[in-house]
Amino acid sequence: MYTIVLNRNLAQNLWEQIKDIDDAKRLIVFTSKEKQSKDCEVYNAKIKGICKKLFIVKNYDRSWNLEQVLHSYLSEENIKISSVFAIAEYDLYRASKIREYYKISGFTPKQTSLFRNKIIMKDYLVKHNIKVAPYKEVDSLYDIYNFHFIHGFPLIFKYQEAGGAVGIKVLKNFKDIKKFSLEILASQSFEWPKMMVEKFIFGTMYHVDGLASKNKVLYNTANKYINQGIAYLDGLSLGSIVLSQNNEISKRLIELNKQIIKILPIAEAYGFHNEFFINKQGDIILCEITARVGGGAINNQNAILKDVNMVKALLEKTLNPSQDIKITSKNMSKSGGHIYFTTGTKKGKIIKLAKNCPYDYVKYYKLSAEVGDIISPSVSCMNNLATIIFEAEDENEAEERLKILEDWFQNNKKIAYVGE
Repeated sequence: MYTIVLNRNLAQNLWEQIKDIDDAKRLIVFTSKEKQSKDCEVYNAKIKGICKKLFIVKNYDRSWNLEQVLHSYLSEENIKISSVFAIAEYDLYRASKIREYYKISGFTPKQTSLFRNKIIMKDYLVKHNIKVAPYKEVDSLYDIYNFHFIHGFPLIFKYQEAGGAVGIKVLKNFKDIKKFSLEILASQSFEWPKMMVEKFIFGTMYHVDGLASKNKVLYNTANKYINQGIAYLDGLSLGSIVLSQNNEISKRLIELNKQIIKILPIAEAYGFHNEFFINKQGDIILCEITARVGGGAINNQNAILKDVNMVKALLEKTLNPSQDIKITSKNMSKSGGHIYFTTGTKKGKIIKLAKNCPYDYVKYYKLSAEVGDIISPSVSCMNNLATIIFEAEDENEAEERLKILEDWFQNNKKIAYVGE
């Protein structure tokens, strides 16, 4: 029996996660043609060498071509599948519908909606006494005005099923609402997306990442965001600092996260990336939960700093359901972190980027662009020029190194912006 892997990420990332899996020959991988980079050809060849099959699918996001290719392949080759593994948030629904059609176990569409639809998610959590920011489903502009009359400014507008901070708007006043009212929201078929509004929380944002099974946490780390996910709208760098398990805030976040995992109607093993605010009064307020390993550098950060490759562990569990996930972590009392240097708020041409990072505490430095590339304003918190993963003994040292690395990168970057 084979496992379908839906991978919209770079081929290099997938290769790092599957290269040491003994049963990789039982993987049938689907990836996006539109997401292919210059480096992908080399890693695609490596993936083909150890997997059953690799399909590079055209119009991965905007069509049902993937489903048709899968259906034809399984029918023609008379192949049976036992599981579907989605790495990215935007593939969770698709994976659940494939499972439903082929009658195989795993997250159903209904279960997936608990993690993908923020209204369903928050309704469920509020019923179980988990504190969230005031929120409301939005069907028209009048819903935003009515919400404001109760909760005041600022407000956060977002799509119920988006990810990576895509489409988020901060509405600070009536002028912002007026400007926002001119934006195109309906699709070409004149259908309105699922939308919502929330009260803006003043405070610090955190995320807890890990693995769970049968309502128990198998592994977790608490992290403090460098800036909130929407900071890319202002051209700021993103990322987070790892909190040691001895940190008091870490203890509070991990304890609340355990309570949330315990109340979820999910028995399967899964990864989580759950986000929280701590407001100025010290209250922990849930932002949202997910049922997948955190995106960007989060899995790589845990693999490098804590020796826990969460995606690999889940894939091995998917291939061998009867086996337990075994976690042997390290450096849990230490800190570190990762930084995304975002593409910014303007269109421009890259003139200079540092090819290498000179600091020995930097364990990973990866460029996502190169000299000569034309960059556009960020539309997601994942749009970046480079990623760094660094180690530190404690949070104070991590903060110091973060500033050093931020200054170093900006001083070794030059972009010719349009109009300047």
